[in-house]
Amino acid sequence: MIEYMTPVTLWFAIGVFLLVLEMFTPGFFLASIAVGAFLASGTAWLGGPASLQLLAFIIGGGISLISIRPIFKNYLGANGIPTNAEAMIGKESIVASNVYAGEHFYSDIDGVPWDCKCDLSLSKGDTIRVLSLESTVLNMEKI
Repeated sequence: MIEYMTPVTLWFAIGVFLLVLEMFTPGFFLASIAVGAFLASGTAWLGGPASLQLLAFIIGGGISLISIRPIFKNYLGANGIPTNAEAMIGKESIVASNVYAGEHFYSDIDGVPWDCKCDLSLSKGDTIRVLSLESTVLNMEKI
């Protein structure tokens, strides 16, 4: 099958492959290189020799890395707002039943039951605060 591929389809396939791989990696690095591959495919389509295709790939990928990648990272990147369990840090709750030190228990935080643990024994009605999280378990402190 590879013997039937023209340079146009080969460069285009490389670009598509890099875009697919980009879906599994952060940072828009592979997408920037894919721009160079698509530019090389266009150069091949216009009849450019292999050396010009390679030059288009290197220059197109390089310019994309320097100029387009930072724009995508700023536009689509994380904005630092905590999500899901990380947003629970600092939230408070009331203990529903007596709990021994180190024992797992459930506590409602913002109306959602969370798996929690505390290094201290807790009594029903104590106020607790989320200190940190380990996987899906919230580490609590008594206030």
